[in-house]
Amino acid sequence: MTNLTLFISLAILVEVLAAFFIAGITAILKVSESRVEQLRKEETRGVEKLQKVIAEKAKHVAVLQLVALALTSTGGVLLTFVFLKSN
Repeated sequence: MTNLTLFISLAILVEVLAAFFIAGITAILKVSESRVEQLRKEETRGVEKLQKVIAEKAKHVAVLQLVALALTSTGGVLLTFVFLKSN
């Protein structure tokens, strides 16, 4: 595997990881407090942890956005490096 292939593979991996963090942001923002309350009444397992996340929604979203931005930027840098080295 050449160095350029390695960098392209790393860029793809980093972008896929960023997509998971972005999906996490979407999931947190979509959950409503009334839905969490309904799950609590139904005694759904794990709802306590979900309530903690929803209670500090802004903090969790900010962290996920920061990580997603860092990963996306890293992928861009890797692909830029590949482009410059291939010319």
